Amino acid sequence: MIGNLKPIIFTLLFTTNFGWSFAQSNEPLDKADSLFKEQKYTEAFDIYTDVFSSGDITESMLVKMAFIKEGLGDNVQALYYLDQYYAVTSDKSVLLKMQELATSGGLYGYEVADKDFMLNFLSLYRLEIQIGLLLTSMFLLAFAYQSRKKKRMPVGIPILQIIILAAFLIISNDWLGKDMAIIQSPTLLMSGPSAGAEPVGWVNEGHRIEVLDESDIWTKIQWANGEAFIRKSKLK
Repeated sequence: MIGNLKPIIFTLLFTTNFGWSFAQSNEPLDKADSLFKEQKYTEAFDIYTDVFSSGDITESMLVKMAFIKEGLGDNVQALYYLDQYYAVTSDKSVLLKMQELATSGGLYGYEVADKDFMLNFLSLYRLEIQIGLLLTSMFLLAFAYQSRKKKRMPVGIPILQIIILAAFLIISNDWLGKDMAIIQSPTLLMSGPSAGAEPVGWVNEGHRIEVLDESDIWTKIQWANGEAFIRKSKLK
């Protein structure tokens, strides 16, 4: 039996349930929610997993999956689903829960940084920001056209247009974003993309790392102020 809800998880469950109460009915999800309310957590989780695999994801489902995994003592999976929840909501409160789980397990990579929050916010609202930049650019073009007719072209307009274009390109191509992953099982980190490379060190599951590059079966990651390689199959 899973214990009492912790304050942050309880708050997330309440707010996400309320937020999705008007969503279109989903029969498997409704069944899983019903099992969850009956505290049949493992049965509910199996259905949630199928729904998750299909890509039909809701905020409430992610929080419940994290709650179930934490209750079963699987903090690595709990962190994964909380990370997925954060990716679609940019909800800062969930970062505190992730830090709590990570600290209790001695896990690396879950530090809260305003820069990471801003990058996730830009990614989450990319389309809206792009539209805003385009509308601003169109307004400046119209203003510049009118000013040119009056022979009073402000010097700053071309500079603003360049800044807007640069921002649009950066956001559209996600040049500021980071690819993150969670190590899902104990493994050796290597100095190169080969089983014959020199080992860097042994790591346990649960650490959250930045992905720098990928090859066929190896992934280059940022690790301890340096770089290392890990088998792609070891990452989630």
